[in-house]
Amino acid sequence: MRTLILLASLAAAANALPPMPGEPPRTDQPGTRLRADAQDDIVLDVRLPAGWLLHPGQTFMYRIAQTSGQVKLDMRKRKGILPKPKFPIKIPFTPPQGHSEVLVQTAFYYCPKNNLDECKAFSRYFLIPVDGAADEKSRKVALLVRPDQY
Repeated sequence: MRTLILLASLAAAANALPPMPGEPPRTDQPGTRLRADAQDDIVLDVRLPAGWLLHPGQTFMYRIAQTSGQVKLDMRKRKGILPKPKFPIKIPFTPPQGHSEVLVQTAFYYCPKNNLDECKAFSRYFLIPVDGAADEKSRKVALLVRPDQY
């Protein structure tokens, strides 16, 4: 019986995932101009290194963690915990006239395609400065997450 428990413990340890960072680092994105007082989108996409995939047994998390200025959010769509995400993900928000900021967080595990025992944890904040203008035609800002670039 002890051998069976030890083998089960070893198997669980072999598939253990690394911990997510306690306080994820932040990357400041370039500023962007968007139409003010109209629904715009953050278009979130993920590019993994060649030969890697999202962990098939873990969820992908994104959220608008914080805003500055009078940014309006659809509270039902400001975050998601997705078992099988379909990219790109559109996160709607409405920026005000003038300067505002949106802080987006992502968290996920990614692994080599043939080795789920070598997974990496990724969690990061992305600060997106936005200048809203009534005459601006642009309605989206791209957020490309490349975990091997940070």
